[in-house]
Amino acid sequence: MTSRTGQTSTLIRNARALDAHTGTYAEGASILITDDVIAEVGGSEVKALAESTVIDAGGRTVLPGLTDAHVHVTACTADLSAQAEWSPAYVAARAGHILRGMVQRGFTTVRDMGGADYGLAEAVGEGYLPGPRLLFGGEGNLSEGV
Repeated sequence: MTSRTGQTSTLIRNARALDAHTGTYAEGASILITDDVIAEVGGSEVKALAESTVIDAGGRTVLPGLTDAHVHVTACTADLSAQAEWSPAYVAARAGHILRGMVQRGFTTVRDMGGADYGLAEAVGEGYLPGPRLLFGGEGNLSEGV
């Protein structure tokens, strides 16, 4: 839920939370998320903020978001020579579909080192396209004669 200050918060209660540092699970965990950042993890001592949306996980497992460090979100087809003829707007729309699928599979950050640009990253960051945080490195480099 968004408060008057623009801050959002969600409290997930009754979760089985993975501690990625120890490889163990905490049963009955509470996780407070503020402005898309995990602010606190613990048990019943973790309290909801006044404006928090509260979710009962029902004992289901909650784990940290996944990161994929090698994606090509604008490579919408295996036929890259045909894609070179496509409208940039059409490629962006297809990339949006790919990004939405990534976040639905649990990826919260992806790194694209060959194709995505600041415009696509901004569109995701500003909420115009659903998707994970997009880190980009610009256009890919190809060696000739290989």
